[in-house]
Amino acid sequence: MEKIVKKYVEIMRGGVLYPEYDEEEVEEVDPLKIELKEGQIGFKFFEAYSIMDEGVEYEGPTKDLTGWYYDGKRLSFDDVLKRYEKDPDRYDILVRNMRGNQIDSVCETRYGTFRPLEDGDMTIEEYRESLEMKNAGTIKVKSKTNSKNNLSK
Repeated sequence: MEKIVKKYVEIMRGGVLYPEYDEEEVEEVDPLKIELKEGQIGFKFFEAYSIMDEGVEYEGPTKDLTGWYYDGKRLSFDDVLKRYEKDPDRYDILVRNMRGNQIDSVCETRYGTFRPLEDGDMTIEEYRESLEMKNAGTIKVKSKTNSKNNLSK
């Protein structure tokens, strides 16, 4: 028996009611090497495991390697509320869905649709910016104030 591990990119296309997905095998996980075609709004990488036994391949589980990378712009709930104030008819359902499902931010895709951003998801532009910061040696550090020091003041 031989264990087989393959890497794939799962590409999301905007559907009429729900997104549709395509998969392609890739050699490496590199978001900058993925070129989205017309109608495609995002992608993520995953591994698929299988076993080859006497010429028969048995498919096993898959494992996500990344979150989704979307072609669009991140909008916080506050950003959406500002748009809602100017155009309530267009943003009413989005505001209610974000509130009801406790969604902090969404990506407005290049086609004007919205996708919720979950942990690990980002826009392609955010990914590029994070690489530029990393390559420039810039590190974002969130500091926490030591509460014991605050209590003694």
